[in-house]
Amino acid sequence: MFTVVNTPYDPINNVGTIRNEFDNVIEKGTYEKDDMYENMYKQFKKIFADKNKTYVNISTDRAISASTISALNELHMVRCGNKYESDLKILYIDSIPDLEINNYEEKLTNHRYRNSVVSNLLTLSYDEDITKTYTKHLLPLKLNQFIYVGLQEINSAEENMLVSSESCIISTKI
Repeated sequence: MFTVVNTPYDPINNVGTIRNEFDNVIEKGTYEKDDMYENMYKQFKKIFADKNKTYVNISTDRAISASTISALNELHMVRCGNKYESDLKILYIDSIPDLEINNYEEKLTNHRYRNSVVSNLLTLSYDEDITKTYTKHLLPLKLNQFIYVGLQEINSAEENMLVSSESCIISTKI
């Protein structure tokens, strides 16, 4: 199932350029509302209804990654004793692990957001308050759900996090 998210920043019209037809189109108006990350997450929760389908989302904005992954994580939620987890695995292709921890009290910049997509999904914050996320998702992800491909820039703290969580790392310069 293919979904396109049209953002005000797209240099091209994805319909007809990337694909001729999409199963779902999220228009710019939804994207431009306040709390856009949470709004996008809610939109994807409505779209993702069948865990046996494959979902592909196309957008030029990384905000869509956090919204997409958090909604899919909840779709794949399973009960493990008295708690819930997800059996979702994410193939994450990027040159950096996006584990920068944000101070959610400060104004979010595009640079800070894109370097913290994964830490947001893991609900990491300086004060360890797991309710602070941009998407307001309900089920935090675990680092071992990610399969990293293409890492090139990684600091020692990020390397320690990845190794201790037993994350799978492919094609890296570590």
